[in-house]
Amino acid sequence: MYTNVFPSISPAAENRRKDFIMKKLNGITLLLALLLLVQAIALPVCAEANQDARHLQISVTVDENAGFTTISSEQLDGAYPDDIIYDNVTNVCILVDGEEKPLEDAVREGDISVYEMVAYAQLDAQAGICQEKANSKNGLAYFTYRYPEYDLMTAHDIYETPDGKEHLIRFFGVLKTGTKLTFEYPDETSPYRYMIDREDWGIDFQVKSVTPTGITLSCKQSGGQQLGELAIMDYVIYRTAEDTPRTPLERSDFVWEEPIATVPQNQESEISLDWTALYGELPSGTYAIRMRIHDFFSPSAVNSMMKNFTDEQLYQIDFTIE
Repeated sequence: MYTNVFPSISPAAENRRKDFIMKKLNGITLLLALLLLVQAIALPVCAEANQDARHLQISVTVDENAGFTTISSEQLDGAYPDDIIYDNVTNVCILVDGEEKPLEDAVREGDISVYEMVAYAQLDAQAGICQEKANSKNGLAYFTYRYPEYDLMTAHDIYETPDGKEHLIRFFGVLKTGTKLTFEYPDETSPYRYMIDREDWGIDFQVKSVTPTGITLSCKQSGGQQLGELAIMDYVIYRTAEDTPRTPLERSDFVWEEPIATVPQNQESEISLDWTALYGELPSGTYAIRMRIHDFFSPSAVNSMMKNFTDEQLYQIDFTIE
């Protein structure tokens, strides 16, 4: 049998105990409300303070239709030795010494340099104001600084190419957040503006004969950095007259399902191309044929130490139809 060993409480004492508990609960509720109010006030203040703490004060307007804009070094009066790039952003302005102006104007007028802006972005990343991300190809490192409104991408590094040469690469761009760019660097000393990271596939083409409907090439292939069998997959023909814009000729929708021709390795050969299905008969004039050549190789040919090699390259040959 259960026995209550505690003495009974009078109704008056029970009421006083309940009043005391309610007062404590009201006090706790008031304290929690005050804490929530302080947080609500502090959050915008902290956010504003965080924005004010930025070293790099750039503003942009995101425009999906703006596309790719290049501000050349000449437009910058040489204040930066390469181009400044905007991609899908407009009204790119920067705040310097309390004055906001277009970023390219600020650079051209010497208010701030590209190198200072990169340093400020690095400080912002260190402070947690923006996020820093890096990626590298053949030793060339690109850094992206992601702000809430835009990405700032930059490079100032050495690019080691397959021919063993080293190239100083500079890049500075303000981009729509999340933009992914493909970088190509043409060799300005090449008459055909081949890429500087072009591999040597040991191919030499010479024109043997040409008619309005096709061309025969002498081809010599020896050695090279390719991994497998080489084949011509497609080609485009250009007019090259000085008074004619260098644009591809209009062609039919004909598509080859197989390689057009193979490039025999370590020997001399002839390759004949008939463009009747693509272009019909071409009138007399000066032209260039730009061929896309593919390297067909087995995965077993790839050494574990190899990376960033290419399996397609362009080869261009000038010719004349009398």
